[in-house]
Amino acid sequence: MSPGSSTERRITARELRYAWSDIVRELIAGQVFILYHDKAPLARLRPVRRASSPSEHTAHTPPLPAIELVRLFDHQDLSRMLGITESTWSVQFQQGQFSVKVLERLAFLSRQVSTLRTFMPSSQVLTWFRRSQSELKGLSIIDHLAVPWDTQDHQATLVQVLVERARFDATPMPEP
Repeated sequence: MSPGSSTERRITARELRYAWSDIVRELIAGQVFILYHDKAPLARLRPVRRASSPSEHTAHTPPLPAIELVRLFDHQDLSRMLGITESTWSVQFQQGQFSVKVLERLAFLSRQVSTLRTFMPSSQVLTWFRRSQSELKGLSIIDHLAVPWDTQDHQATLVQVLVERARFDATPMPEP
């Protein structure tokens, strides 16, 4: 869209300063503003829409699962598990825009990490993802997911089974 198109409203810095509450209400309602300074477009103000599904994600901040996973995994491990290059990961993470497949994988990985965190600290979760698994022919979870995969396929199912097994193994047996 070009500045001044019918769906965008022009405002000045002065209007922004004095009508902030009104502008915020209009942003919430979906209005897009073009901020002008010295008769030239300076910035675009647009609402950040919360995504209800991965395909609707349009915000320019990384989705919450991505932020959580970055705290645990390094960029190399995370990009490998997501099936993208490190440079693609860096660009997409900074822009907060991922493909639907990557968003689905982020959500899947976030669920698995959340489950593991219910019974082990984050440092052990990372070790668990990096440890070779006999069920995966000696591969780590990270290496296992470093091939194209879908959240509903065999690759993902094996990871879910291993997470559930880890939870079962960590659950203390009741005393007789």
